[in-house]
Amino acid sequence: MTPTNRIGTAFFGLVVTAFLAGSAACGSDNNAQPVAGTGGSGGQPADSAIDDADSGMSVKSAKSSLARDLNPSVSASDFQALLDGNAAFALDLYARLRSEPGNLMISPYSASIALAMTWAGARGTTEAQMASAMHFLLPQGTLHPAFDKLSLQLAALNTTADPATGKGFQLNVANSVWAAQSMTWHTEFLDTLALYYGAGIFLTDFVNSYEAARSDINTWVADETQQRIKDLLPPGSIASDTHMVLVNAVYFRASWNEPFVASLTQDMPFHALSGDVNVPMMRDTRPMLHGEGDGFQVGEIPYEGFGAVMTVVVPELGRYDEIEGMLTPAWLQAQVASMQSGEVNLYMPKFGFESGPLFLKTSLQAMGMNDPFKVSADFSGMTPDGTNIAEVIQKTFVAIDEKGTEAAAATAVIMAGSSAGGSGPPTVDLHLDRPFLFFIREKQTGTILFMGRYVGP
Repeated sequence: MTPTNRIGTAFFGLVVTAFLAGSAACGSDNNAQPVAGTGGSGGQPADSAIDDADSGMSVKSAKSSLARDLNPSVSASDFQALLDGNAAFALDLYARLRSEPGNLMISPYSASIALAMTWAGARGTTEAQMASAMHFLLPQGTLHPAFDKLSLQLAALNTTADPATGKGFQLNVANSVWAAQSMTWHTEFLDTLALYYGAGIFLTDFVNSYEAARSDINTWVADETQQRIKDLLPPGSIASDTHMVLVNAVYFRASWNEPFVASLTQDMPFHALSGDVNVPMMRDTRPMLHGEGDGFQVGEIPYEGFGAVMTVVVPELGRYDEIEGMLTPAWLQAQVASMQSGEVNLYMPKFGFESGPLFLKTSLQAMGMNDPFKVSADFSGMTPDGTNIAEVIQKTFVAIDEKGTEAAAATAVIMAGSSAGGSGPPTVDLHLDRPFLFFIREKQTGTILFMGRYVGP
């Protein structure tokens, strides 16, 4: 497809994760002091108001008195454990979804953050199964500060855009939780959201005004994503028994470090799985990291400032399924480590596609996350009012052109109850003229913000 409403000078990515909760059998209480929601119908201010004059949205909120921890104490080993776990989850989730037809992209980072915030309220086997499926290798008291450190480290990459060239790097993360005003929330849970995710609770009247609440949430999402994701929650996605919508938004904007020359782009054959088809092919000869293995090539295309990169894996014709099936964190890490710098004749298609909606419940259950989807799920660390996850949904969008990349993702977690290297060869051809895998990664930590495949228009 041809991308529309492009930001030609930039890489732009958005991730929105929504977590919806409905009524369920009550779980057990804990020792944390509860905070009860109070006041009017969805969208009317109460305890403290968040009033957006531009959007016309006004909602009441409940929030911990604690400020965001801007200097979390996390050991190097614990931080590495978080990164290793996130990478394992990314590749594990992708493996569960690779049977989806056609082009595919997911945002594992968004899913990890959203479910980490959810995990803060999980207890018992619900907590254990979520930790196993999500590859959370750290206990509650360490994992959340580690996520905070990662988010702050990613935010530190931001630079101001150059007005002359349009180049710059922007990565913003925002979190919010929209909760039924009649529910009770433990202060320990609110403190975790505030300290490590910067999120508060927007108290909402789902019982009487769930359509108004859906509109408010969609407005917040659109505002946080520069209007790139609209109507995240479709009609019927929430109802009067909804307990919660937890939203994570990631806004990522950066240009290629070396833009392609538009005049060199021309239609060339792309050897799609369904047959050859002409696509606009960007071309350049440049120094870059590259490598090869048995049946594939790899390359790394940096964004402005080298803070983030697009890593591509290009299987030989006829070997795509084989190479895709080899993806593991260790395999990907080995290919990244093996790349060397050299002169490369790079051919890369301009492309864009939407992926999803992907319904992740079955995949997460196959990864061992069963109890969180049951009515008996234990989220008593969040609220004494019981709740369970009903479904996890993600939609994504990506577009590539000469100046940069545009990407977007939206994930809904719905809860409802019973109601650098040495010199390479002088010149290497890296032609992305056949199905390939791509990973949009933060360079220093290796965090996979987006990953997917392009198999043809």
